[in-house]
Amino acid sequence: MAQIYNQNEDYSEIVEGINFSFNKCKDLIQDLTNDKDRFAICQLKVTNLKMYCYRFGYKYGHAMICHVYMELKKYLDNKGVVIRVHDNILILVLWNFNNKMELEKFIEEFLAKFENPCDIMNHKIKIQMNIGLAIYPQNGEEIEMLLRYADIALDYCQKDSCKKYEFFNFDMYLKVAMKEIEEMDILNALTDKEFILYYQPQVNLYTNRIYGFEALIRWDHPLYGLLPPFLFIDKLIENGAINEVGKWIMEEACRQKKIWNQLRYKDIIVSVNVSIEQLEDENFHLLIKDLLKKFNIKASSLNIEITEHEPYKLQKSVINNLKEIKKLGARIYLDDFGTSYCYLNNLCVLPVDGIKIDKFFIDDIEKNKKKYIVTKQTIELANQLGIDVVAEGIERKEQIDYLKEIGCYKAQGYFFGKPMPFDETISILENTSFELN
Repeated sequence: MAQIYNQNEDYSEIVEGINFSFNKCKDLIQDLTNDKDRFAICQLKVTNLKMYCYRFGYKYGHAMICHVYMELKKYLDNKGVVIRVHDNILILVLWNFNNKMELEKFIEEFLAKFENPCDIMNHKIKIQMNIGLAIYPQNGEEIEMLLRYADIALDYCQKDSCKKYEFFNFDMYLKVAMKEIEEMDILNALTDKEFILYYQPQVNLYTNRIYGFEALIRWDHPLYGLLPPFLFIDKLIENGAINEVGKWIMEEACRQKKIWNQLRYKDIIVSVNVSIEQLEDENFHLLIKDLLKKFNIKASSLNIEITEHEPYKLQKSVINNLKEIKKLGARIYLDDFGTSYCYLNNLCVLPVDGIKIDKFFIDDIEKNKKKYIVTKQTIELANQLGIDVVAEGIERKEQIDYLKEIGCYKAQGYFFGKPMPFDETISILENTSFELN
């Protein structure tokens, strides 16, 4: 019969215990947490247990995990319970903490107990462990999913030799999901109409009003839900589907721009990201020309955003396409400006109308003197070259104050709004004016 081990039992008794099955563990956690508003599920793995099993015998491995178990029992007090589910895995359910910092302190203090070797069955044994944590209700409300999330966090922790514990976040889950998604899923996503566009507002800091939106692709996967582009764009490039998907993005953005026009928002600009692979198609500018005509859109209301690349690697067709797009009246922006070592080369070689200063420089501009100076000099350089500047990644009003002080008056970021479905852009255009003074 499965049991939760008593801290007073000796190793010989504990070793005889039968591990909890996953289902029994799940049911027990459910019973223990029914009245809890907040708790954490942790997976603790003794990572060097097998090595000592091979060296001294399996009873030493059992003694190691049981030693950790009993230390946890003593340390937990009334803060939670510990359950053994596998030879080298313990599940901790922790409560009576007010925030993540308290939880971190608890874990760090417990891990500190094992910095020195332990006396186990007449041997000095250095016990090494990793812990993955998932928090209810922040990470989810289903016990089964929280157990899986803690396992994913543990896996990430084991891959980083510098970390002894790791909190789950949804980027981890999405990366795991992408490993499970078949290539055919991506190839069929366009046909099955699973791609959608979200829009993030861009704001004029002079007028405190929205002047445009950046179109951002999302994949509404039938199993994993809404997936951000960093999880699948590289795969689209690898399998050669990026041009077809890029064409759909451009057409969909133009179609929805026409709706803004019909609703009296003709001055709103739509910004569309274009890959180098698309620009290598010598007829790409003709696609844009045809779409502008099809949807009766002024070229001046379309911004094309490209990421920085080494100029010497760019084919002639890329430069020619950019020049032809400029002739149409659309504007070219360098995205993530400053993150490439050749960003100044790009300003000289590429026919750009504007730059978007990367979030890296904006994150703590009010505290980091070096970032402040680099950003200020970049804006001054852009002004001298007669090109536009947009700051990315705005999350606090203090950042806006510093940007206005150094002459940047266009921005986007979560402070103004997260990427949103097209329908929500209508209501935000009708009702939003930002108080920035």
